[in-house]
Amino acid sequence: MNKRLNIGGTSLFEAHRQAVQNVRTEGRRCVNEGACLAVLAVGLDRQGEIAASAGPDAAEETFGQLLRAVKVHCGRDRDHVVRLSSDTIIAICPKPLPAGARHIAAQIREAAEQIPPLADGCPVTVSIGIATAAPVGEEAAEELLTRAERSLETARGSGGNRIIGAAPSP
Repeated sequence: MNKRLNIGGTSLFEAHRQAVQNVRTEGRRCVNEGACLAVLAVGLDRQGEIAASAGPDAAEETFGQLLRAVKVHCGRDRDHVVRLSSDTIIAICPKPLPAGARHIAAQIREAAEQIPPLADGCPVTVSIGIATAAPVGEEAAEELLTRAERSLETARGSGGNRIIGAAPSP
């Protein structure tokens, strides 16, 4: 992946750095509170195909709708949503609600199903990777983010339109 690619004026390197910093900050808070931290990596399936068939503007519009849906479902005061690339969003959710990170992921996936179908008639689908830890210190922040991204890649590699959750680290 080209870490220098610019997405909306922010480089991928800067977006990743921001995500790690947000996880570290919330990790510290969660340790102090004895609370759980969840990281969701949300990926738009078939983004390359969308851009190739419908054009880059249509792909960006579709991704923008997905980004808005993630912000709606991860919109509590301490939640952070970071656009990581042209097809991936990171959501950092400290102290997830009792329903948990898997429920948030299911809501995001359901919201993606409401995005209008593409010109070729194919529905918009997302893959979501989840990593949780209870509690996580700032030193484990990057590992938690990495586990969420790995889970996303596993979901995509399994055909997409899936939610895969990584078990909490010991």
